[in-house]
Amino acid sequence: MPQASDEDRKKYTDRFPDIGCKHAIHELEKRGYKLSRQWEWTVPEGHTPTDEELFWIGFLIDEWDFGGISHG
Repeated sequence: MPQASDEDRKKYTDRFPDIGCKHAIHELEKRGYKLSRQWEWTVPEGHTPTDEELFWIGFLIDEWDFGGISHG
């Protein structure tokens, strides 16, 4: 069940055209993040996540029940 706040939904749609998860997934994968079978994002080796990337991951967790974030 979606849990993201209205404020976070607005912030997300200020960046992407709709509330769908495909936009953040695309951006994260483009930056080298990998999605595991447990729905966790693995940070690319040697990469420090940006505030924007952390927001996207947090939004995916809150709104779409993704599993989390890990360092590989």
